[in-house]
Amino acid sequence: LPKDQNAPFGVDLLLPQVAASARKTNYDYTKGNLGELLDIVIQSGAKLFVSAVGVPPQWAIEKLHKGGVL
Repeated sequence: LPKDQNAPFGVDLLLPQVAASARKTNYDYTKGNLGELLDIVIQSGAKLFVSAVGVPPQWAIEKLHKGGVL
């Protein structure tokens, strides 16, 4: 359970592929701030990260695992 019972239980990060091989209509919803957003996820004490829109980049997965997030 969250430390603050009034805090949101989860946060959604939309991570569609935005590289050259992605659809032209895909959009970077993190506006280039994925690393900073992942820092917040880790610092908040989250234990699980789920991505339903796309596969996070390998560096992001490694950062989460290093921070103790599955």
